Amino acid sequence: MIRVKDALARGVARLDAGGSADESGDPAFVSACVDYLEFIVGRFISQGLANVDRLNALIPATDAASLGIVHDIERTLAGTRQQLDRLVVAREAAASGAVDVEVLAAACRTFLGFYDSTLARRKDPAQAVVEKYIDPDTYWRETNDVTDASIETERTLFHRLTVLAPDIVQSDPD
Repeated sequence: MIRVKDALARGVARLDAGGSADESGDPAFVSACVDYLEFIVGRFISQGLANVDRLNALIPATDAASLGIVHDIERTLAGTRQQLDRLVVAREAAASGAVDVEVLAAACRTFLGFYDSTLARRKDPAQAVVEKYIDPDTYWRETNDVTDASIETERTLFHRLTVLAPDIVQSDPD
């Protein structure tokens, strides 16, 4: 996800500089980055909301500090969903020709700013709550929603990026 977020930033920078498609200043590449982020960030949002539900069910009403942490996570997930939805709408509008590529680039810049200012600075804020109320191994085992289908989807979306812009996104060895 971080590699694709960084690749999106470079793709948008190339669009802003007027890069040509053969220089990866290509709206198709930017759109493919959004496709990947829509899938993976969307999956993390769903996973996070399931974790919030799981934790809320375990935390007693008297533990205001833990409930505050979980509520903050829930607010961040809602903000992430809102930012991701705006990005997807811009991608779809640009693909349909309803808006020009600058609108897509602006939506990408907004999402990237949110990612860097909010998501990148959060380092597993629920860990202390998890350790207080659930065995961490059990929690992470229950959290794991990775399936063969999700792995294949992620690989397919990532591979598309490496084909569209091999100079920006290097393929994984596996």
